[in-house]
Amino acid sequence: MSAPPSFEQQYPSIGPLIIAIADWYRQWRTSSHVSDLDNCARGDVERIAKDLGLTAGDLRALERTAHEPLLLPRMLSALKINAAEIARSEPAAFRDLQRVCALCDSKRRCETDLGEGDAAATFEAYCPNALTLKALT
Repeated sequence: MSAPPSFEQQYPSIGPLIIAIADWYRQWRTSSHVSDLDNCARGDVERIAKDLGLTAGDLRALERTAHEPLLLPRMLSALKINAAEIARSEPAAFRDLQRVCALCDSKRRCETDLGEGDAAATFEAYCPNALTLKALT
């Protein structure tokens, strides 16, 4: 039994063009500032945010930063805090830690300090989660 013909084999004259357009669209979609929330009515965005315990502004900010890695797991590890235990025993606090981390304006410094191994000594100076993290240690 042979494999089915590829798209290019089925449509040799236009297959490469369609693939190029599809690749361009994928690239445009991921790099553009088109928001999935923009497709929702304002009231729907507010209801979604309320259901998540957020403001509509926070929900939109989270959507803008969704492609960025969350540094919280690395920070918890640097502070020798068991993330799984916190998620299990204090789920609301853990969700709040995640939200605050995702909305943080100090990500560059945090990432640098985590990479250099200095985060445990310096996080209190810039981390908006510092009080909660200190309470968990």
